Amino acid sequence: ALSEDILADALRSESSLIVITTTNWRKGLESDERFATELLATQGDALAFRVTLLKQ
Repeated sequence: ALSEDILADALRSESSLIVITTTNWRKGLESDERFATELLATQGDALAFRVTLLKQ
């Protein structure tokens, strides 16, 4: 399972990542103040987000 902390660590070396996840993770990704998220696509319970780490 991917956590928001693991995603934040990965984004320290990438400008953005495409994250494929389920609706269970949507609220956590969108409410985490470390990230800018852009919903790219949905299909059933699956979601695709572009996630960028905001400067702290």
